[in-house]
Amino acid sequence: MRVVAVVLSVDEAALLETSLPPAVAQADEVLVVDDACTDATAAVARRLGAHVVRLERRVSYASAMNAGLAATRGADAVLLLNADCVLEDGFVAAASAALEGDRVGSVAPLLLRATAGDEVDAAGMTI
Repeated sequence: MRVVAVVLSVDEAALLETSLPPAVAQADEVLVVDDACTDATAAVARRLGAHVVRLERRVSYASAMNAGLAATRGADAVLLLNADCVLEDGFVAAASAALEGDRVGSVAPLLLRATAGDEVDAAGMTI
């Protein structure tokens, strides 16, 4: 399964320093959506092995992520990430395996807040 990660940055180059290495190591391709950033987002993304989708003017979260989705090519699965999201080792493999299940269209991880120890931020949903 070919997995493309789409990471949104809104002047968050410093966060990309931590979040991109595990994403680049696990996904088949990583696209960083540079939402009209004025910082080093594009340079950091390229240095760490990601491709950049540059937006000329700042847009909403949904519009920025849609621009990233439009840039994915040949993906079997797309992983949507914020710049502060750091993947644990094995996440993409586990999510990909879960997507292979019958009647599964999406998966959501357990999100922990880094600033609050093991405090749960979100635990996905079942529909």
